[in-house]
Amino acid sequence: MSNSMLADGDRGPDPSPTVLVIDDHEGVRDSIAAVLEADGFRVVVAADGDQGLSAFHAARPDAVITDIVMPVKDGIEVIREIRRERQDVGIVAITGGPCSGNATLRTIAVEVGADAGLLKPFDPEHLVDALRAALQRHRAGAK
Repeated sequence: MSNSMLADGDRGPDPSPTVLVIDDHEGVRDSIAAVLEADGFRVVVAADGDQGLSAFHAARPDAVITDIVMPVKDGIEVIREIRRERQDVGIVAITGGPCSGNATLRTIAVEVGADAGLLKPFDPEHLVDALRAALQRHRAGAK
């Protein structure tokens, strides 16, 4: 899963965006990865914020989908660290259920640098739409 040139040099660089999915619930990670892969994205997964930041540095993804409430390092800190390093990456924050605390976390995530915040459960199409909008926003601003 690299953004380098393909072995067959005349095909050029791989145009499929790489997305890092960070969530401490394996089922959620796997579901998101399956949806994204079916939509043509390359996916890297991580189980918590620390693993996510390591994967972020290794994979250099075009976008990140991160849960907010996680052990070890939460999604708010992940978003802050990513934004300190790179402004050109799309970020979608996700958090469980429509209770008022999670809605507040979603708002905070956007305030610290996420492009969108979604409440679980979300429609897979809504997630892909939010991801594509975040990617488009950062591609337009990068050049």
